[in-house]
Amino acid sequence: MHRPTSNFLTDSKSMSAKSRFFQKLQDQHSCSEAFDTKAEADIAAFRQRISQLQASMETWLRGV
Repeated sequence: MHRPTSNFLTDSKSMSAKSRFFQKLQDQHSCSEAFDTKAEADIAAFRQRISQLQASMETWLRGV
């Protein structure tokens, strides 16, 4: 299921440009899809884990 597009004006106050960029990437890749090959599924899973790692690192660097 695809989440609705966020309001840029509202979100821009609480998120940095980098955070918005990574959130858009994550939103694009978070949809469950049927993949033609195991390699495509593995790549999608890897991208999702990297996005989660990036979010964790940003949180850690902010000290939250």
